[in-house]
This record gives sequence, structure tokens and C-alpha cells, in this order.
Amino acid sequence: MTSEKGATIHLMRVGVVDVGSNTVRLLVARRNVCNEPLHEARAYLRLGDEIDRNGWISEAKLRETVECVRRYAQEAIEHGAHHVDVVITAPGRLAQNADELVGAIAQGAAARVRVLAAEEEALLAFAGVLACAKRVPESVAVCDSGGGSTELVVGTRGSPQWVRSLDVGSL
Repeated sequence: MTSEKGATIHLMRVGVVDVGSNTVRLLVARRNVCNEPLHEARAYLRLGDEIDRNGWISEAKLRETVECVRRYAQEAIEHGAHHVDVVITAPGRLAQNADELVGAIAQGAAARVRVLAAEEEALLAFAGVLACAKRVPESVAVCDSGGGSTELVVGTRGSPQWVRSLDVGSL
């Protein structure tokens, strides 16, 4: 940042890779009041299918997931992301080998990886829905139905009052 007339502050670009039950998604956005998407990608890996069938994620599916996340982390950097975070939702909570999934992604993608607790996933969905809303009624209900779980939040702008996560999703 400079003090010259007309100088602007360059907003930070961030990359997030979201590993869910059906898809792995990449979002590169300019971080501001209403995150501005700059690049998006999606791959259907269907981790939840294996978890539903076997209780765990196979070695082949782990390799496929690591490669996808590694590729998306690189894509995020190529699109100007200053840093990349990887979040894992229901697969990280439901798979018997969730620790193996987290470790393989962290090592293979060289990125910070964390499993979102069900309540945290719900609160992030709530915040995301309200972040760019022009008008928010007095009471708000948000339902985020994913592949492996459904998050429900009721509250007011910035103040969730009731949060639930159900291990029931589109799979």
C-alpha cells in the first residue's frame, strides 16, 4: 500500500478446497465483505458411496482424492491465491479411515487440512448465505443439504440461535 493519490489496497486472494461426500470443490476468491469468486472447479469423486458401502475409503479412492486436491491447490496458486486451505466435511467425520484421508491429503497436497465439525460446517453455511444478502428478515433458517450430511441453522443476521447437523444427505 502506498500513500499516493489513487492508490488502492489489493485484497487478499484465498483458495479453499472443500472435500465433501459427493464432490471436491475449489474456490479462489478475493477476500472482502462478500467474497468475490475468481475461479471455481468441481470434481465428482463420490467418497460417500464408499463410506456407505464399506465404512471406509479405499486406497484407490484415497489416491484419486489426493491427486485432485493437489491439482486444485496448484490451480489456486496459479490463480493468485496467497494461501490455500483444505476442509473436509462428512467424509472426515464418517469414514473409519478419516485420519488416513487427512494425512494423505496434507502430505500429497502440501496444504493445511482440517476436518470441519458438524456444527462448524453448519455455522459456515449460515454465514455464507447471509454474507451477501441485501435484505435479511428478522428470522432466518438455512438448510445446507450435502452428500453425507444436512446442516440446519435458525437465527438472525450474525446470531445463530439453533444449530443441528444430521448424518443424512443426498447419498
